[in-house]
Amino acid sequence: MKLLGLLAIASTLSCAQSPPNAPEAPRDPCRGAAFDADAPPPACMVQSEHVPRAPAPGALKLRVVEQASVKSGAQATFTIEMQNATSAPIPLDFLDGCMSWDTQADDGKHFTFDSECGGLCGTAEQMLRVTLDPGGTVRKEVTLTATMRRVAGDQCKEQSLGPLPPGKYTMKVTLPWTDPKPIPGNDQARASRVFETPLVVTP
Repeated sequence: MKLLGLLAIASTLSCAQSPPNAPEAPRDPCRGAAFDADAPPPACMVQSEHVPRAPAPGALKLRVVEQASVKSGAQATFTIEMQNATSAPIPLDFLDGCMSWDTQADDGKHFTFDSECGGLCGTAEQMLRVTLDPGGTVRKEVTLTATMRRVAGDQCKEQSLGPLPPGKYTMKVTLPWTDPKPIPGNDQARASRVFETPLVVTP
């Protein structure tokens, strides 16, 4: 009986000395498996940087969620889905402005936009910064207008050339990341990454 009593007392003391369950660490809202770049978590907006952090080429698998088609002369909105195709989390910066998410189409003869003139563009003061889990996705809406515009001449005047003729095109979306692309006289030159996908312009 004395032995049982001692065991009971030892058990009681052991329970009394056990530390309480530690509270769970708060979830990081900027790391996860699904983000909407058009409705970003406020906590994930940071000051923009001249060169946003870019994923390694091939780290993201991109696709258009909807059927990529638009009526000649009309406007359509498409959702670009970017999936982490690696086995590790990847950091991503999404910066709006200065051609980011610009969407054009061409078939080699007809263009939604053609320009002989340079231009100035700015960037937003803040950008979205997240860490995307393996297999996770980020979605972003882009808009395409199936008309033809051209900027040319000494005055850089814009000309409207009418609806984009029906047919098969390539839709090109300028992504918010750049890669080194040295040119003669400028070893620091960079070029924007572009996502391309087939597009059908209907009558």
